[in-house]
Amino acid sequence: MIIDDQLSWTQHVDHICNKLSAGLFAIRKISFYCEIDTLKLLYYAHMHSHIQFGLQVYGGTSHSNLERILVAQKKAIRIMLKLKYNESCREKFKEIKFFTVFSLYVFQVIKYAKANSSVLKKHNDVHSHNTRNKDKFTIESHRTELFAKLPEQIGKKLLNSLPELIRKEHNINVFSNKLKALLINHPLYSVQEFFSIT
Repeated sequence: MIIDDQLSWTQHVDHICNKLSAGLFAIRKISFYCEIDTLKLLYYAHMHSHIQFGLQVYGGTSHSNLERILVAQKKAIRIMLKLKYNESCREKFKEIKFFTVFSLYVFQVIKYAKANSSVLKKHNDVHSHNTRNKDKFTIESHRTELFAKLPEQIGKKLLNSLPELIRKEHNINVFSNKLKALLINHPLYSVQEFFSIT
């Protein structure tokens, strides 16, 4: 991973986008000869693998940086499905069951928070009041934006907003499957969109 002194992750995203360009080139070349299943394998090998590596950490970068990755994903989908250059891809992500970069980031940080939920502080750890939010995680306030974007912090915030049926699931595999289904059915074009689907 490429870490800059401001932790903006822009240089790292530049590096990822270069890798994605090479992946797009490969997918475009082979798209004339292969079916969608083969192209999907190529996408996971040459694009998805680069996007997901370290995403839990670098995903706290700016919206515009993640959007650059989303643009490359859209290009891949248009090539694989032989769409027009300006055709909408949101429903196509759902159709071929691909995570957008935003969906993948949300998935990863929520799973991180869920896996560490036993050591994270909840409202009923702070007070004994029987409120409806007693089993939700406390979100610490901090003066720096960097702290708020830590995987633990954003993960807790996103986990808190999940529907109760998913949030209270104790089996981690069942939880992951339910969360994945939610995100596949609602492809995200921003992290903020997540709060409107839950």
